[in-house]
Amino acid sequence: DKMTSDVPVGIYRTYVYIPPEDPFTYDNWCKGLRDGNTFLSAGPIIRLSVNSQPIGDTVQLSGNGGTVEIEASADSTLPIHTLEIVQQGKVVASSEESKGTKGLSLKTSIKIDGHSWLAARCAGPNYTSISHHDGWRRGIMAHTSPIYIACGGPYHLFDVENAHYMLSLIEGGLSY
Repeated sequence: DKMTSDVPVGIYRTYVYIPPEDPFTYDNWCKGLRDGNTFLSAGPIIRLSVNSQPIGDTVQLSGNGGTVEIEASADSTLPIHTLEIVQQGKVVASSEESKGTKGLSLKTSIKIDGHSWLAARCAGPNYTSISHHDGWRRGIMAHTSPIYIACGGPYHLFDVENAHYMLSLIEGGLSY
């Protein structure tokens, strides 16, 4: 999918994980997309698991929460400086390399106190710095879709205001 002529092929992509035991087919790609096992990237390949569950899954915890084990990694042909774990929009863990590196990893545990979501992201030292852009002056970064955490029952964390905002973005894109 190529958005506009000012974006080179491959610059910002949504990648879908297809398990090695499944053949690479359109139907399997659509299933991975539907399952949310995806990440957006402008270069780096990023991975995330929570309690060994992949991106897009829901981790079930009993009662009001507990501790989860998180593993994340990012690999890039251009240097990355940070790998962060984001919980509902706030950074809760990070790994940094001030000089930049082509690979970062992070293993951590965090306490969950109710329904939540976790994602991973990576980027340069200052996402807007001129020294950390690709040849088209676009920032090098990647961001996973979430892994959901359900505590004591089915996952339910819905924000009406955010849903309306996302619908306005979709409608704007369709109008454009």
